[in-house]
Amino acid sequence: MPRSWPDRHHKRIPSAWIGVSVNAYCVGDQFLCSPRRGCRGARGERGGAAQAARPRRCHLVGGPGDDVPSEFRGIPLRYLPCPLPTRAPGPALRFAAAAPRAWAAWRSALRRDQPELLHVHCFGPNGLYAARLARTAGLPLVLSHHGETFGDANGVFDQSALLRSGLRRSLGQAAAVTSCSRFAADDLLRFGLAPGAAEVVFNGVDLNEAADGKVPGLPGRYVLGVGRLVGTKGFDRLIRAFARACAEDAADGTDLVIGGEGPERSALEGLASECGIAHRVHLVG
Repeated sequence: MPRSWPDRHHKRIPSAWIGVSVNAYCVGDQFLCSPRRGCRGARGERGGAAQAARPRRCHLVGGPGDDVPSEFRGIPLRYLPCPLPTRAPGPALRFAAAAPRAWAAWRSALRRDQPELLHVHCFGPNGLYAARLARTAGLPLVLSHHGETFGDANGVFDQSALLRSGLRRSLGQAAAVTSCSRFAADDLLRFGLAPGAAEVVFNGVDLNEAADGKVPGLPGRYVLGVGRLVGTKGFDRLIRAFARACAEDAADGTDLVIGGEGPERSALEGLASECGIAHRVHLVG
């Protein structure tokens, strides 16, 4: 457990768990289990099922994927549906039919896996169901914020009163809250989180992972950007900044590599051509 972990977070996490192993549910967002988009299981694996306890068994819970695998690096994966209500008559009727089945699936998973802690990454529909399950079962809830409140490509928190109120309630319920940066943590203040209540835990890098040397198909020296190719990620700014560096001879011998997929790919390729640096920009997927 990090030495800097605030004492205030311990009051709803049993003291006997500090530094020991627990059975945890790591509840990820809807991209968690989609092989087409890539698996985000590393968030649960590297971040730990909770910063207050090491996972003995960790179940990664995500939303729908094309083909949901049964495990990721030995960690079991579960798909639990998270339907939300809507005001349109047709979808509202479908939600009325789907919601009881979804809740039954969550309760069944709870009985099957018997988690001792629920850890939500990227709060969304997953967080609404996980928070309710934690309240119902009397389990500690941990929330890990990754900037979804302001970085979502569709601005979902600006559109959904249900998600805003759900996040506000869940922050009050949580035994612990983490965020990937201080900037991201500060955005939670508008949802009622007290200043300084979130512990900043940066996205991890395995310093012991062996380097394999030059990657086939990539230049020997490059600047790397990784993320979904959507407007909120700012890859257009990265390309323009790189173009400026090239124009000022500040990037000699260096290319730009962008990893990820998304609807902005064609626009980014066009921007690289417009800036005259298409031969030095590699969108590798």
